[in-house]
Amino acid sequence: MSKSECKDTETMVLRAKLDPLQELVDSYKNQIQDLKAHVEDLRESLRFCKGRTTTKDSDSTTSNDLKNQKSNTRIQSKLYDLDLKDTDKAIAGTSFSRSCLDFEESSDIHQISVPGIVPFNVLCDATIAGPGWTVIQQRVNGKVHFYRDWASYRKGFGSFDGDFFLGLEKIHRLTSNSRHDLYIHMEKFDGSTMYGHYDNFKIAGEEDHYRLISLGKCSGTSRYDALRSHEHKKFTTFDNDNDEWPEGNCAIFSGSGWWHDHCVNTNLNGKYFNSEVQNEQSIFWENKTSLKKVKMMIRPRGN
Repeated sequence: MSKSECKDTETMVLRAKLDPLQELVDSYKNQIQDLKAHVEDLRESLRFCKGRTTTKDSDSTTSNDLKNQKSNTRIQSKLYDLDLKDTDKAIAGTSFSRSCLDFEESSDIHQISVPGIVPFNVLCDATIAGPGWTVIQQRVNGKVHFYRDWASYRKGFGSFDGDFFLGLEKIHRLTSNSRHDLYIHMEKFDGSTMYGHYDNFKIAGEEDHYRLISLGKCSGTSRYDALRSHEHKKFTTFDNDNDEWPEGNCAIFSGSGWWHDHCVNTNLNGKYFNSEVQNEQSIFWENKTSLKKVKMMIRPRGN
């Protein structure tokens, strides 16, 4: 590798580390503002409750004191939730949807909750393959790059109105909670579409490097079961090499975090190209031919 190529690689690695950090900072800023507004609302509720205390008689005072006490308990509970010290306790007794199935024909952003993780937003899709699908990855315009580090893929990145990856930890929690189908919708640059459908998609937790545990049976309009060679493989990023290529890191070679083996048979997290090309770093399903759009979706099976 030449000096210029080494410099380009170092630049790509540094950019891949810097961009998600900036996004994380911006995300934390927004969360802090939201939390401040929430806390102020709770304080206002507390002031309102205190203001209603009267001394007309002992029964009235006792009644209002009980109301204030209950209000304080609710406020402390909400503040505790914000602190996120104990996820399972934070969501105990609260009604949350478990998947996009609860939102039926909606193709919008909704909040769901699964055991072991705080409630989070997801993009639901009911237009491509019927109701109830949760979008876990989307490629539409290339405005978000996918050559990212392990922490970024674990947490998730991007925007629901463009390119995004939901996050390995969320996908793990979802697929561990119940059996899921995986539907991969792909659009070529000539406008034609194809899909791959797997009936038992599941990934492991971080302790097993988010290994692709199973795919199940494959069906669809694609000619190839292109994802099969990645089954049982661990997730690899440029800073966390878990692939089966002894000479190097497949994430660096293919320009993407993925369930790499030796290295890619399909590369849906690859680099976005604005036209059809033959490139091993592109977003492709087969024959290294770049795709225009991709949407990976999961849905609980048996509903």
